[in-house]
Order: sequence, then structure tokens, then C-alpha cells
Amino acid sequence: MFYSGGLPFHLARNPYYISSYKFAANHNLDGFVPPGYNALRTTLLQKEKSNITRMLQPIKDTWPQKGISLVSDGWTDAQRRPLINFMAASEDGPVFLKAVDASGEYKDRHYIAKLMIEVINEVGAENVIQVITDNAPVCKAAGAIVEARFPHIFWTPCVVHTLNLALKNIDLEAHCPLYEAIYDVLVDRWTKSCTPLHCMAHSLNPRYYSREWLDGGPNRVAPNTDEEISLERNKCLRRYFPDVVERNIVINEFSKFTGLGQAFSEPDSLESRASLLPKDWWSYYGTSAPKLQKIALKLLGQPSSSSCCERNWSTYSFIHSLRRNKILPQRADDLVYVHSNLRLLSRRNELYNQGRSKMWDIGGDAWANPFDGVGMLTIANLSLDEPEIEDALISNNTEEDEENE
Repeated sequence: MFYSGGLPFHLARNPYYISSYKFAANHNLDGFVPPGYNALRTTLLQKEKSNITRMLQPIKDTWPQKGISLVSDGWTDAQRRPLINFMAASEDGPVFLKAVDASGEYKDRHYIAKLMIEVINEVGAENVIQVITDNAPVCKAAGAIVEARFPHIFWTPCVVHTLNLALKNIDLEAHCPLYEAIYDVLVDRWTKSCTPLHCMAHSLNPRYYSREWLDGGPNRVAPNTDEEISLERNKCLRRYFPDVVERNIVINEFSKFTGLGQAFSEPDSLESRASLLPKDWWSYYGTSAPKLQKIALKLLGQPSSSSCCERNWSTYSFIHSLRRNKILPQRADDLVYVHSNLRLLSRRNELYNQGRSKMWDIGGDAWANPFDGVGMLTIANLSLDEPEIEDALISNNTEEDEENE
């Protein structure tokens, strides 16, 4: 089956492959016929998609409390169709929502914004903290339309894309003295990419008020004493709380937090500012500032890049490859939905990191770093033609065998 079908050897680690053989070995399956070609790609696929949607519900139930970042990115598939995918990212992981086939559409700011608004309404506008895309002008313009429609939602440029552009600028300006070139480029990129949401989250991180952090550099100041950060933070508060009375309550809570009022002055609270994770700190010590606590628990758990969307194209290209390029866009989207979200759900299970099925999802994390620009799933097609990968797999398997012995 493996050799004739060209299946990747990593499939042998897949827990579903293992459990299917265990089930067959321990049950009387006389007369059983495995699912056929048509059932696998139609009725069974839809049934599994519905099952995955049901299994994702516990994650979605946390969105009102934790908030999500709507992450989007564009790509071109094997048939040269332009696709735009959307994922809902939170501290529980990125949930794949859908990929839109934009063939025949004029992809200007209005079209991009229309898609964003549709997805925002689908996941619930009250759950969305920000929309993250790359820094393309059309995405920025679309983000402005979304912000006008939903004042509490911010468009955020991907920080990874920003750093990538900064590095390219540094390379172009290498003729200048190196330090000056780097400084000017980073300041320019910071000016273009800094958002009120960034400054609000920075202002709510207790670590940046701790003595340990402030004493770590000669020019470090607490966020509430930085003029630029304070101006942007205040913009964020005005959008979150258009009502003056409610905004004043939050301002009073922020003053307690920064001025060490009430419970914020307790020794344990002060000592834990640098050692506890920001969200844990707010969960434990932030009860005297309930409105600010609610904001902090949402903002401090959000991603700052659209990397999960870009990695998702690896899944899409694995499923919709050149050898499989006649698959319908909707069927490919359903397969990506099932694969991506099943992968997310599996990683929440502690067994993912244990036993022979650990990191089963075709490459897992083991090959994420050594291959710049190569998606994890692409490596599923590698075998003896790639000796470095094969050596690593053999070495890994040998170590596991020795542990089991």
C-alpha cells in the first residue's frame, strides 16, 4: 500500500492509521468493505467537516472572553487561481475558517474589505480584536474601511512582514554607515507599523513597569511616561469607550494600575510583575480594575503576525498539488478545513508529544526551522531522495526504539 501508492512514510506515525489497524485486529469485521472513492470525497468528507466543526466549539466558546485576531493572506493555487484565506487566531491556536476563490474579481480595497466584513460577521464582531494582514497598500486601505465600520476593531500590519521589509531596506542602504542605516530603517518601519492597539497592549504589560525591566537599560521608561505610547494608547481607549463616563472609569483604573493604587501596591503584586506571564498576572491581581482587566486579558493573548495564514498555504499546496490540480476549489477548501483544524485539535491532546505517534502531522515541528520557505507538509513527499531528512528520521526512530527497549 505504501510503496504502490507513493504514500509518505510519516503516515506510519499517524494515530488514525495506527488506531484503524488496531480496531480491525480486535474486531470481527467479516464482510466489511472500506469506503470507496466517491464516498471519501463527498458524503464522508462533509460528515467529517461537520464533526470537526462540532469539536472546535469548545475553542469558539472562549472567543467572547479571550477575543480573536482575524488573520488573512493571499496565495495562488496550482491552477493559478487567486485565493484569500481567513483564520481566527487566539491563544488556543489558529482555527482555519475558509479560503475564498477570488477568480474574476477586481481585488481592490472594497472587495478585500467586503470579504473581511463578511468573516467578521460570521465569527461575531464582538469577538474580533484586530485584523492582521501583510503591509500591502490595498490591505491597509481595506483595513481602514473595516475600522470605519467597526471602531473597536483595528487593522494591524504583520510584524514579520514589517521586519522582512526592514531587512530588505537595510540591505539596500548598506552603503550608509551600518548603524545609521539600521536605525533609520527601523524608526521608519516603526512609524509606519505602530498602532494604537500595540501601544495599548504594551501599556498593559506589567513587566514593563517592573524594576527588573526598567533597570535593564539606560533609556528604559515605563509605558505611561512615554509620550508617543501614551498618545496612541489614548486613541485606543477613545475607540473602545466612546462614552466619556465609561472612559473615565477606565482611565481611573489605569491610574490605579500605573500608580500602584489599592491592590496593585501589594508586595506580591509588585514582585510578580516581572516573573508571571502578563495574562496570569492580570487574572490574579487585576480584579480591582475589572474593565481594564477584561481588556488586558484579551489584548495580551493576541498574535502579532499573519504567519499562521502563510503556513496554512503549505497545507493547501499539499492537498491541492500539481498532481492533484483538478480538484474542485470547494472540495480543496473542505479538505484544508478538516486537515488544519484536526491538526490543531490533535495538538491539544497530550498524546501528540508522546509515543510513536508523536508529532504525527507530516513533519510536525521537527522540520519547521531547517527549511526556510518550505512548508512542513511539503516535506511529506521527501524520502530516500533527501538523505538529510531520511537520516534524521532514521536517527529519531532509532532513539525511540532504544527508549522503548
